[in-house]
Amino acid sequence: MTDRYGKTRIHKIRAAQNALREAIRAEGTPAIQDAWDRLEPWLDMPTDQPMTRPGNVEHDT
Repeated sequence: MTDRYGKTRIHKIRAAQNALREAIRAEGTPAIQDAWDRLEPWLDMPTDQPMTRPGNVEHDT
């Protein structure tokens, strides 16, 4: 894994992710917490894959 994703350092992305997780657990409604639970497993993907830009993303069909 590189230490950057585009121009952003990975540790900054992880810190923001952790802060969001903590806020959702502390103050989020059950629906928001459930949505986070469904999303969170996918959040590690971008740092393991080459960065794509809007318009270059292939969608699953």
